[in-house]
Amino acid sequence: MTIPPAPQALEMIQTMYGGGPTRGNHPRDLLERLVDVSSARGVRPQLTPELIEAAWNTLFVAS
Repeated sequence: MTIPPAPQALEMIQTMYGGGPTRGNHPRDLLERLVDVSSARGVRPQLTPELIEAAWNTLFVAS
């Protein structure tokens, strides 16, 4: 599956990390979650702010 690139997506994700470092698996995990969220919503996976935020929220759940 190919997710179309979106230049603004990288900036958004970097902002979400607050300038902190990312681990090697984070980009892969975020994209996998984005695909899962898209599937659950019945939409095509795209790097939109809404889907990125939804995927992000499934990765980092407050405890």
